[in-house]
Amino acid sequence: MKTSLDQLEKREIREHLVKCWMTHDAMWVYNCLQAFGIEKTNQINIAAVRGMAAIEIHRAAKLLGFEKKKVDTFDEFVSLFEGIFQVATADFMAFEYAIPEKNVVQWKMNRCFAYDGMTYP
Repeated sequence: MKTSLDQLEKREIREHLVKCWMTHDAMWVYNCLQAFGIEKTNQINIAAVRGMAAIEIHRAAKLLGFEKKKVDTFDEFVSLFEGIFQVATADFMAFEYAIPEKNVVQWKMNRCFAYDGMTYP
């Protein structure tokens, strides 16, 4: 039995936190949907994501040591993006990205990682 933070691997901690985040997000959307319907839920969700994204990008940039206040080049974007990807995605998410050329990011998802993230265990 692991009884302290020091006994956990980084990967285990990340998996746990991302699954908790996915579960919270899913329960938030579900409860909004039950209370307000799909249209109002979508409006609330879009507003929440817009507000949260501005805060989270600054936190992530600071965590990763990105000192600049703004990204000026595609290479800087890729560097920040790849760091955030490593911190904020978990193995269960099973999606990939590719950068085949400058200014292009492609996503590949084989299943719904949000559903996988909120289901037990």
